[in-house]
Amino acid sequence: LDREHEQGRMALLELEHELLAFEMVGKVRRDDFERALRRYVDFYSGHMRVEETEVLPLAEAALTERDWAELDTVFSLNHDPLTDYPPTDEYSVVFDKIASAISAPNGRRH
Repeated sequence: LDREHEQGRMALLELEHELLAFEMVGKVRRDDFERALRRYVDFYSGHMRVEETEVLPLAEAALTERDWAELDTVFSLNHDPLTDYPPTDEYSVVFDKIASAISAPNGRRH
């Protein structure tokens, strides 16, 4: 998972690069951006599927209520894993719209 998290950071940088090129150069770079976006979405969806179908069930079976409470505390102090900045509410509306439009791998809606 750690290796995939690093790959995800690199894929996000590629996506940002392609978006910037699309914004700066225009339509001739749209296809490149769309391909990078598809690669990122496919990668991220696959990664989340592993976390949700393999890692979380193992954690649910192994961790106690006390463990979960400790994890909740630690995670609430974490920075955004993609940007390394503290989380903010600035983009929460956009995040909620995106998350509600995407089905989780196990069929639940976020």
